[in-house]
Amino acid sequence: MSKVDANRAAIPQPLAAPGHAQPGRQAREAQLRKLAHELEGVFVAQLFQAMRRTAPGGGILEPSPGEETFTGMLDDLMARRAAEQSTRGIGESLYRQLARSLPPAAAGEKP
Repeated sequence: MSKVDANRAAIPQPLAAPGHAQPGRQAREAQLRKLAHELEGVFVAQLFQAMRRTAPGGGILEPSPGEETFTGMLDDLMARRAAEQSTRGIGESLYRQLARSLPPAAAGEKP
């Protein structure tokens, strides 16, 4: 057994809830992809915030607290949508990297 295999074997697998079977490999891959894209959404949202801070304010009125809140919520939504639809971003790269460490499909389970 290689050192990598020994380390992988030492990582505890999540336990299934009582009365529920362990999720199959496809379900784990889907969950991993979803989480990787959510993380990408966090990065994109921070990028949007940084871009908005550097843009000149300009305008007759100062932005109200409500407008700032709405703008932040809009940026978060746009970032999540952009990350969900991205197929070449950080989220997909992270998914491909981490999917290699998922345990193989069980006997009788579709790969």
